[in-house]
Amino acid sequence: MSRARHQAYLRHAVYYAEQLKAADMLYERGHGDVVRSLAAFGLAQDHLVRAHAWAAAHMAQDADAARLCADLPRFGASVIQLGFDAQQRRHWHAASLAAAELLDDDAAITAVLCQLGMAQAELGLLPEALASLQRAVRLALAGASPAAQVEAMANLGIVLDRCGQHDTAITCFTHALTLATRISEPRWQGSLQGNLGMAHLALGQVESARTYFEQHLAIAREVGDRRGESDALTNLGLCQRRLGNPGAAVASHQQALAISRDLNNKRAIAQDLGNLGLAYDALGERDAAIACLIERLGLARDLGDQPREARALWNLGEMLLQVEQAERALTMLDQAVALERVLGDPEADADAAVVERLRAQMNAAQ
Repeated sequence: MSRARHQAYLRHAVYYAEQLKAADMLYERGHGDVVRSLAAFGLAQDHLVRAHAWAAAHMAQDADAARLCADLPRFGASVIQLGFDAQQRRHWHAASLAAAELLDDDAAITAVLCQLGMAQAELGLLPEALASLQRAVRLALAGASPAAQVEAMANLGIVLDRCGQHDTAITCFTHALTLATRISEPRWQGSLQGNLGMAHLALGQVESARTYFEQHLAIAREVGDRRGESDALTNLGLCQRRLGNPGAAVASHQQALAISRDLNNKRAIAQDLGNLGLAYDALGERDAAIACLIERLGLARDLGDQPREARALWNLGEMLLQVEQAERALTMLDQAVALERVLGDPEADADAAVVERLRAQMNAAQ
């Protein structure tokens, strides 16, 4: 490639990196600017994909390309998480991590590892996510900014919670919340209240969890954090269903779903549909529940999100059994087990045994 052509590609990449940074800053302002920021990101998205690919391809020969590749995830952390699916983010962040390591830039390495770990966790790659985030925490505690320490500890806590290590997760969240409070980071304070709520909910401490979720909701609304507001409403809905208030749960999940649709956050839409379906089921509205779960399944497949697809298939199968559509239900449950085996889910064998018992009961009844 000629020098002039190389410089033209670099200028293109730098221009769209600045557009990404501007979109992310708009997102951080919250309220109505969130939707505007995502629209701006959408307009620049194809150009950003090309810019990142060019920077990744040339980072070994060009320090400016390496710098750009390493910094793009930091420039657009919030909008990238909403605008790209987990597999795309994993690919992006792996290349950006290589660039940051090439530059020997610990701050950039820490930032990219935080985002890479969350993409890995979303794909169900929990051991990889733990390794990424444990490394991020070590680097952050060795000299990163307090804000970077908060992000690393918070993200590690989320993955530990998903791994069933709820008490250790609470320790991470509490440490991060103390630091976020000290440096006056209200978004992090809100999201960490939500994270603490999820850990307490997993431990069966529903009232404590609800208090944390209410605090998260109040902060999210105050700072205009639309995604945080949706998360808090989702989690309050989970508490309300656990407490035997399915009508209140439906209302919370409907509000969360409306926000997710406004943000065009397909992963959150899929999650909200699943939760709303289960709340409708608890309320006895089976047709509405099944419609939600069918839409959720389609979204999970569109996203290539196999863990969520497996859960959707299982939930839909269980619900179809309740409305006496046994053959269709068994088809869904069989597909769920097959996906669980592909994913290495430890529950696959137990779920397969459940399906075989159901099939034997159905055959005996014929």
